[in-house]
Amino acid sequence: MTRKELRELAREHMGELVLATQQYSEFEKALLQHLEVNNDSGLGAQGVARALQLQAENTESAPARIATPADILSQLQFAGCLFRKNGVIVSVNTDFVRQCLFCFHFEPKPGDNLFEHLRETSSVVRSLVGDAMPGTPVTALDHRTIRGEAMTFELLVSALSGTEEPEFLLQSRDITLQIQTEQELSRRDNLFKTLIQHSSDVIVTTNENGEISYVSPSIKSMIDVAPDHIIGQRIDALIVENERGEFRSFLSSIGQHDHETMSSEFRFLHASGKHVFVELFGSRFEDNNTIGFVFNARDITDRVITFRALQRSENRYRDLISNAVDVIYTLNQDGEFVTLNQAFTDVTGFAVHSWIGRELLSLIHPEDKNKASRGLKLLNEGQRVPALHLRIECKSGVYVHMEFRSAPLSGEDYTKGCVGIARDITEQLKSQHDLQKALAKEREMSQLRDRFVSTVTHEFRTPLAGILSVSELLDRYKDRLDDKKRDELFADIRLRVVEITELIENFVFQTSVHSLMENFAPIPIDAVPLVRDAVQAIVEQRHTETLQVHFEAHSDSIVVESEPKVLQHIVKHIVTDCVKYRNGTAQVHIAIERVGEKGVIITISDRGIGIPEREQNEIFTPFYRASNASHIPGTGMGLAIVSDFIDLHNGKISVSTNEHGGTTFVIVIGT
Repeated sequence: MTRKELRELAREHMGELVLATQQYSEFEKALLQHLEVNNDSGLGAQGVARALQLQAENTESAPARIATPADILSQLQFAGCLFRKNGVIVSVNTDFVRQCLFCFHFEPKPGDNLFEHLRETSSVVRSLVGDAMPGTPVTALDHRTIRGEAMTFELLVSALSGTEEPEFLLQSRDITLQIQTEQELSRRDNLFKTLIQHSSDVIVTTNENGEISYVSPSIKSMIDVAPDHIIGQRIDALIVENERGEFRSFLSSIGQHDHETMSSEFRFLHASGKHVFVELFGSRFEDNNTIGFVFNARDITDRVITFRALQRSENRYRDLISNAVDVIYTLNQDGEFVTLNQAFTDVTGFAVHSWIGRELLSLIHPEDKNKASRGLKLLNEGQRVPALHLRIECKSGVYVHMEFRSAPLSGEDYTKGCVGIARDITEQLKSQHDLQKALAKEREMSQLRDRFVSTVTHEFRTPLAGILSVSELLDRYKDRLDDKKRDELFADIRLRVVEITELIENFVFQTSVHSLMENFAPIPIDAVPLVRDAVQAIVEQRHTETLQVHFEAHSDSIVVESEPKVLQHIVKHIVTDCVKYRNGTAQVHIAIERVGEKGVIITISDRGIGIPEREQNEIFTPFYRASNASHIPGTGMGLAIVSDFIDLHNGKISVSTNEHGGTTFVIVIGT
């Protein structure tokens, strides 16, 4: 008979008994304890009867009456249900729920009517209820066909006393295996041994000293050693040497626990010198004053190799998670952290363990909480959400900008919740902001340059036209002009040339303003000689014009933090404007004095055409020109640049109309 035919025969006649070679139930323990190994005679009928008797003695021990329903159901070894006479369920235990689901596809709960769901079994239970008396339980057998297989259940009903309404305890246990065993084991006492011989697991029995008395043939396929070469040896000889001490401790533990199966993992020695990983189940038996041990050895080499590979994979995964730059997290359905990696500490400064079990929302900026709550709700509903930009509070109290990408999470541990990655985008946003700001600045500068070039081009035309006109007069009337008139015309040409020169200088300076402002690096300088030299340069440049310039310094030396070019330009431009917008003879007064320890006040006044009061707040706006100065060449950029330069110093500039009708500028730097 082939192994396949044996397995089919066992399944036909013994149902679940084929599992005896792989696991030990309470009945199977008793059965193995009374296994009679006499040559090849197998299991004797007397041993079977004794095993069944022990099974009954060990299992039929539930009391008929218990003080409370909870006590009753907690002590039952089988499926149990407490119900009233009308069938309404009071309480059930887990085994009863499992049995009802298996047999009737019905999950019983307190309040359900038992009789309405037990189908044909209801009539059996009703009959038992009618016969049951307090202290006198009644039993019956219930034969059912489930999924095409005939099964037998023993039903026991006990009437309980001391309740306001009659209550009954129903116990149900599957005795199909017992019935089948009683029917089949008497005429097939060699089948069990045959199954053992053809099992992939190795069955080993030893005496109380651990000397092998029987080993199943599958030992050959496991370690490539014939059974005959093993009989009589100590069982620890099968185990690698450095694990034999551990095995002896295992054997000692089995010897101290009668009728209890224990398990452990060891390595058997293969004939080739390799190791075979086995899971070893062992129990102690005693029969007719004979003490020994029975073992079931299962080859788990593939499982161990797979487990170790999975473990290595998991370790790599954990290393990847732990060393990730981004925060990797899982949240439960309440939005509480279940897992976090080290990046959370790197970003926020909080220890990971201090936030496990706490809500993500408590970290989020108040203005972002609603957005985060909506996202978590969608994730709990199993929907995906787009990336969320949220501000997260750090341990320092500072908020960082983070991008959250999450997906719904489901499984054994998390029926709802999400898993996700959060990336710190604070620097990215700052870079984007800086880039946008730079682009905006570049557009602004481009517009200013275009406008400036247009303005300067227009302004060049006036002095050039004047030079051309005077040159034509000189050329046309040179013989008629006296020396005085010629000198006046030449002076006018020189004045126009000065105007053009100033325009060119301003143009060149305008192109370098942006660089000066970006690279502004103030150093300690003496403002008194610097301002005096700037004023003197203007006087020398305009020596042909009638100028009255008065410079007054209240101290010989005033040191401020600035750059010489920048401070000189501030003074020179305002003084030049005083000369340009004069009313007759240019009269300019410049005063410089110390303020505080490191500050300076520069006051520049003239008696020129002045600036209308309603326009004094606008003159520092780029390209703005006062209404009374439109006939005088200019670009409208000078005072705007002066204002920007003063801002670099965190200083102030103010303008007002003085008592002479002219203009007074007050510059404060370094206070």
